[in-house]
Amino acid sequence: MYMSGPSYDHLRMVRNHKARMPSIMYAYGSCPPYVASKWQTAAWCLKSFVHERDGVLPWQSLGRGLTNPDPKGSGNGLIVDGGEYGNAIASFRLHALRRGAQDCELLRLLMLKKGWSRQHLGLLISPKIPLPTKYDPKFRDEAAALTFKALTSQNFSEMKEGILKLLEKE
Repeated sequence: MYMSGPSYDHLRMVRNHKARMPSIMYAYGSCPPYVASKWQTAAWCLKSFVHERDGVLPWQSLGRGLTNPDPKGSGNGLIVDGGEYGNAIASFRLHALRRGAQDCELLRLLMLKKGWSRQHLGLLISPKIPLPTKYDPKFRDEAAALTFKALTSQNFSEMKEGILKLLEKE
């Protein structure tokens, strides 16, 4: 199933649904504009994971090109025309989604090893990766991007190092 919106009501609904009928749920939405930090895209993956989603589904995966981005910044090209570099190349958004997926996989391994819930993992990473979001869609089913603040590469590195240390311990 695909769901948009990270609201508390959605979280409660997803938990109840998964408890009654095991299923796979994906977060549906957009990557931030191309001028925004790509760490926001990786944080979207983490936010989705700790809120019981099993992956993300980004809106509009084909972009305009490296040298001709969408002027409004809303195009979410994951595969773009690279011009002289190639017909179809991975954008930085795709690399950010991969980083987010890898971090979620480490959290999943920690969940399996320690028996912790996704909520526990959210509390574990929140000092390094603040997960509160601003989500203000224009209409109910809009694939709007989430906005995260205070994200740094240092915090992502420290979070990953901490998770790896916890996985290493017996």
